[in-house]
Amino acid sequence: MTRWRRGQVTAFIILGLLVAGAVFMLLYFKSSAAEKKMETEIQKSGTLSTDTIANYVTVCIKSVGEEALFDNGKTGGYFYLPAASTKDLQENVPLYAFDNQPMIPTMEEMSRQLGIAVDALLGICLHDFEAFKEQGYAVSAEKPVSAVTPAKDGFLIKTTIPITAVRDDATQTLSEFSAMIQAPQWHETFAVAQAVPSAVVGPSVCLTCFEDVAEKNSIYVGILPLRNDQYLFDLKHDGYVREAKPFHFRFAVKFDPRAQPPEEQESETGLGEGVEGEGEPSEFEE
Repeated sequence: MTRWRRGQVTAFIILGLLVAGAVFMLLYFKSSAAEKKMETEIQKSGTLSTDTIANYVTVCIKSVGEEALFDNGKTGGYFYLPAASTKDLQENVPLYAFDNQPMIPTMEEMSRQLGIAVDALLGICLHDFEAFKEQGYAVSAEKPVSAVTPAKDGFLIKTTIPITAVRDDATQTLSEFSAMIQAPQWHETFAVAQAVPSAVVGPSVCLTCFEDVAEKNSIYVGILPLRNDQYLFDLKHDGYVREAKPFHFRFAVKFDPRAQPPEEQESETGLGEGVEGEGEPSEFEE
């Protein structure tokens, strides 16, 4: 038995290293693709051009913004989870309601969290401007600060990142960049998420409270009962795909078991009654 346990631990360590390596390579190739695309333009320019650098940074902001918007959806729109979140899941998510009291984040908070994610991930895409340095540029950049504004069909990202570029005794500086992320499906999914908390009363879920808008926008609503009077919701938008994977928006609600559900209707389900097991987000369909 002891040998089996040690072997199992070793297998998990190796698996962990392989997964970490795969993630690193994915991020590396994503940034390399942007680099190679811009390197051709750098070579063609021959002289110091802030337009080339500005285009390179803008491409990265857009790419990272799209990726961050997708990733933040898995944690209810947050990059850093709030205090009111699940605690024991493999991938914890925020609580959008606590004992029937809505705790849905504002659009301003969602935008702020997206800006934090962009600032945290932008350096991976920029890759320390290696493509420019190989062509004789000396480039230095400070930490980025992004402000995100929600738009009708997505989000506008404005990033301040002071950059100084030197080549052949010529010096150029630039600092303001912007990119528009088109994501109307994100807003459609969030509209369903906003309707969910008020649909949970006691151990009952009112499906008709959000099924119309969900069906209209081709959003699948997965509901998983958890312990501690909680439900986990996984909203999957089949029409919003990135790298062959659909968009997921995940969050949880904690209901008040003392609350009396409305009169029974066909549209209600008592998923919380008699449930003893616990689920994790990884059990949902990708």
